[in-house]
Amino acid sequence: MVMMEDLYKENTIYKCDKCNRTFKAKEIKLKDAATNVNILTPICPLIFISKEGKIMAGGSHAEEGDKVLVCPYCDEVHLYGFDAVK
Repeated sequence: MVMMEDLYKENTIYKCDKCNRTFKAKEIKLKDAATNVNILTPICPLIFISKEGKIMAGGSHAEEGDKVLVCPYCDEVHLYGFDAVK
């Protein structure tokens, strides 16, 4: 399983779909995840970071203490992750 700290070590550049700015993984903000997202989107694989730092998606749902990915520039929450540019 990929850990968030593994992404911090890479030089991959990511892009925000809202503001179009680019940044490295270590710049991504983390905010508390809602724990009832499965009610709103029962079949969509949302991405979140578990309290252990694991990047989770698919059939899992966020629990208390888990985090979601947030753009460091515009504060947009990205439930489906960021696109890698290079």
